Amino acid sequence: MRLSPLTCRPFLIITLAMGLSSLLMMSTGCQSTNRHESWQITTRDLRRDMSPSLKTLTQTREQHATSKARVTDLNLRMIHDDMDLLLLQDRPSYLTRYPVP
Repeated sequence: MRLSPLTCRPFLIITLAMGLSSLLMMSTGCQSTNRHESWQITTRDLRRDMSPSLKTLTQTREQHATSKARVTDLNLRMIHDDMDLLLLQDRPSYLTRYPVP
């Protein structure tokens, strides 16, 4: 059974249009308009730093810096308590049974 030319024509037009559009997409691909752009990522860049946004396993650089600053602040404040304990100035002396005025 042979199809008439009128029924084949829409199918032929759609097939040609899809073929031309796919050929156009394949020819352009992922090319940029400027081939000398410095922001392109190479395999060397990926191998050098596989996770550029992370400083540790779970923290970004900003979170890590904040954590270090908080720990440093707490340690500097706790050193005064430690010095009081070392010099026995954290509480009154219990060498006498009677309160000292």
